[in-house]
Amino acid sequence: MAAERCQVDENDGPIMDTALDASICKLSASSIGYYKDPFIPFFVKNTPSRRMPLINRGYYARVMAIREIVERYITAYASQQRKVQIVVLGAGFDTLYFRLCVEKGHLVRASKCSYFELDFPEITMQKLRIIRRRAQLQTLLHFESEDELQRSIVGHSGELHTPDSAYHLIPCDLRAWDTTQDQLAQAGLDPSLPTLIVSECVLIYMETAFSEKLIQWAADTLKDAHFVLYEQIEPHDPFGKVMMQNIKARGCVLKSIYAFPSKAAQIERFQAHQFQHVSCLDMNQVYYKFLDPKDRQEKEKLEIFDEVEEFHLLQAHYCIVVASQVDSIGAQSIQLQSPVNQ
Repeated sequence: MAAERCQVDENDGPIMDTALDASICKLSASSIGYYKDPFIPFFVKNTPSRRMPLINRGYYARVMAIREIVERYITAYASQQRKVQIVVLGAGFDTLYFRLCVEKGHLVRASKCSYFELDFPEITMQKLRIIRRRAQLQTLLHFESEDELQRSIVGHSGELHTPDSAYHLIPCDLRAWDTTQDQLAQAGLDPSLPTLIVSECVLIYMETAFSEKLIQWAADTLKDAHFVLYEQIEPHDPFGKVMMQNIKARGCVLKSIYAFPSKAAQIERFQAHQFQHVSCLDMNQVYYKFLDPKDRQEKEKLEIFDEVEEFHLLQAHYCIVVASQVDSIGAQSIQLQSPVNQ
């Protein structure tokens, strides 16, 4: 099924540009040693200049937290040899699937994980072109030949489904959710299986009616649904107002931030959609209470850092939400209370 596009929004272009910007920031942090990501250079054409320590440290917190939550989720079900599904909204040029295949391949196999990446066709076409140029990525996706890869491509919008149905790249417009959910069903998404939906600065760019329809679909359709959400918050204080102006200057609008402006509002958001277990931490809390303290302290030695106050202000304006429908091993695995064990 071809991707249905809502009426083009003037903000769509700048929003799609954030996919590359995020990859550049991730490459900067990785190249300094905050975390290992051998795949991110594939998605950045030219080696960019190093980002500010403030940005590098922020991306370290974001990347490590999301990776750990997803890894814990897969681990919980792998221990029971149960199949799971991961759905990444607005996946951009994210490399988490490839990193999991290399670092935690036994867990990916044990959980029989099916991984679905969704984004605008303009993004999925670029990602597919990079996959076609990189033999290492093709090997991780279990393609044995160029012909097999070619047979797995659907249409001309960057749609790809691996022969083992482990990885799916789906071009779509998340605002046209009726069409997108049909695409997921055709790709093999099973509503009866435990499913973790990942959204990093994605739903916040959508009108509230669109984002809430998506969350309600998960609550109504999936038997065991879980969310991990990374978004901006606190737009009303002085720092938040400057943040909003800077984002607007780049041509982007955080369309739902005023509907869910705080940690409490984010928790209420998911509770309103019948998610029974919801927690939310701002990124300062994630940084100091969730990340492995030994690893964090080691990474703090990588760069001279004179921006502690500004870092704390910035991190206070981002949060991670985890939400689960029911009390399951998946819900228990993604809780934010305990430090990670690296």
